[in-house]
Amino acid sequence: MKVKKMWSILLIMIFTLISCTNISFSQGIGNGLEKSNCEEILKNYIEDFLVEGYSEYYDINDVKVIFDEVDVDESSNVEFIAKATMNSVLKAKCVEELPYVKGMLERVNLNTFSYESDDNTINMVSAANKSNLSDRQIEVASKIIIDKIKDLEQYIGQADDTNFIFKITASVKDGEIDISTLKMFAENIDEFIPAEEILPKNSQELEKEGFEYLETEISEPVIICNEEILPNLYSGYDRIAARDYANKYTSNTTKQCPHGKALMDTSKYNSNYNWYCHNDCANYVSQSLKAGGLPTDSTWKAGSTAWVNCESLTNYMVSTKKYWKKSDYENANAGGVIMMKNSDGHRYHTVMIVKNDTVTRQFSGHTNDRLKTAYSKNSNWEYYVLQ
Repeated sequence: MKVKKMWSILLIMIFTLISCTNISFSQGIGNGLEKSNCEEILKNYIEDFLVEGYSEYYDINDVKVIFDEVDVDESSNVEFIAKATMNSVLKAKCVEELPYVKGMLERVNLNTFSYESDDNTINMVSAANKSNLSDRQIEVASKIIIDKIKDLEQYIGQADDTNFIFKITASVKDGEIDISTLKMFAENIDEFIPAEEILPKNSQELEKEGFEYLETEISEPVIICNEEILPNLYSGYDRIAARDYANKYTSNTTKQCPHGKALMDTSKYNSNYNWYCHNDCANYVSQSLKAGGLPTDSTWKAGSTAWVNCESLTNYMVSTKKYWKKSDYENANAGGVIMMKNSDGHRYHTVMIVKNDTVTRQFSGHTNDRLKTAYSKNSNWEYYVLQ
């Protein structure tokens, strides 16, 4: 489905470019290419890309595009860096209409389910699965469904901004963009990926993921394992407070840090804490976790190694305190944490998860500073939740 979307978008782009081939390039950016004209064309392209890619699930209220950088090298290659903000609201009128949740409900034979209360949910799961699930499986399935519905209710009917960072490259020929060479990439936390990979999956794929997730969670071996080693997560953690803190104290700045190694706007930071040039990610995540209610101690406190270092922070939260539980891309929700690892397995970067409505996922972070920015799946990342 994504391939069809990309072809339709590319055709729109080609038509737009062809219709603008006889323009006087009065404000050039190199090789006779007019900056304002190119930005307008690419702006329309990005808008069409996002509307085409997300309109299956959202009503798109607005898309704004700002170009941060434009470069042309000696080989007549042009590169644009753009920030796009999409304001949208889910088309689903209730959580049960979301494809991922539909898949979960299908696994327990509740295709026409509508949440009324916790007790009613348990009774309906039990009635529909008496012959094929154990009492323990029914209990676990009911709890997962109830928790998922309560988590997702906050997104229904609420318009929200999602930010994207795009890089567009192409060759320039005779003062025009060579459309046969045009490529667009989306920033995915600390890497650029083909732009189509940032788009949500189709509804059939999301339903399948929801079905398979619940299938795995209610399998007898998983239930037995979880009963034996389930982490003692900190019950006082307010993940929404952690999310709100994370969104309050960052931005999508284009300012460079003093060493020119990362994008930082320290005027957006909490002045009650020290900050670390081009290395503030774990410090920011620790602040967010503390804002969510995690208690400090002699090991984990502002300025300590466990507070500012990704490896030490993970070891403290997973091994020492057992506050963090491993999750996955599909289910790690707002208030959770992503840890990035390199090829050697070393954790080098971390961000806060600030949204997961099962269709779109957002993170906020420091160095680079990012606010409510979309991310896609990466199998090398670690996803953690706290409850």
